[in-house]
Amino acid sequence: MSTIDPSSAKTISPDVMDDITPYDQVESSASPLDHPFKFTIESYRRLAESGVLGRTAKVYLWKGQLVESMTKGDPHAFGVKRLYDRLTPIVPAGWYVDRERPMRIADDSLPEPDVTVIRGADRDHAQKTPTAQEVALIIEVADSSLAIDMGEVWRTYAAERIPIYWVVNLRARQIWVFGDPTGPVKRPTYRVGHQYEEGQEVPVVLDGREIGRIAVADVLP
Repeated sequence: MSTIDPSSAKTISPDVMDDITPYDQVESSASPLDHPFKFTIESYRRLAESGVLGRTAKVYLWKGQLVESMTKGDPHAFGVKRLYDRLTPIVPAGWYVDRERPMRIADDSLPEPDVTVIRGADRDHAQKTPTAQEVALIIEVADSSLAIDMGEVWRTYAAERIPIYWVVNLRARQIWVFGDPTGPVKRPTYRVGHQYEEGQEVPVVLDGREIGRIAVADVLP
C-alpha cells in the first residue's frame, strides 16, 4: 500500500532523484587520510555541558563530527512556522509535532530537523531524546541547504527508515515528498517520490493513513 497519494502530483523517477542528489560527489571527495576525532552523543553532550562550546555556538552532532548550523533567513522561518501551525491541528492523539527537536540516530548523530511528527506525547521526551524509530515524518525547509537536504541527509533518513520525508524547496516553490525507504543497504534511497506545485495539496500520512492535507501555497513565503 502506497503511503503517498500520487493522484495530482508529478512522480519523481529514481533517475531524476539520483540527478538531484550529489551523493556520489560527496562520497568521492572524502580523503582516506582524513580521520578527525569522532564524538559520541554522550561525549558531545558532556562537551556542551562543560561550556566549552559557549552559549552562542550553533552546532549539532552529525556522524561523530560537530557541524555548524546554517544561517536561516526569514523565508525559512516563515515556512517552518506555517508547517508547524498547519500540522498541529490535524495530528491525532498519540503523536505530536515539534520544531528543531534533536533526534537520536545511532550513537553519533543528533540532527535537528526543521519539523518532525513524533510518536507519543511531548512529555514522553522531557528527559530523553526521541529516536529515529519514533519519528513518522520529517520536513526540511530548504533554500541554500537544498544540496545537503537532498544529499547525505536524504540518504541517512532513508537508511534510518524514516517513513516519509518532505523537502520544501523554497527556490522552486515546490514540496517534494519521499516514501518507502530502503533502510540500511549499501546505497540507501527512497523508492517513491512525488513533486507538488503551488495550487496542489500534500497528503499528510501517518502509519500509512492519510490524516489531512496541507496546501503548498500555505507554507511558501
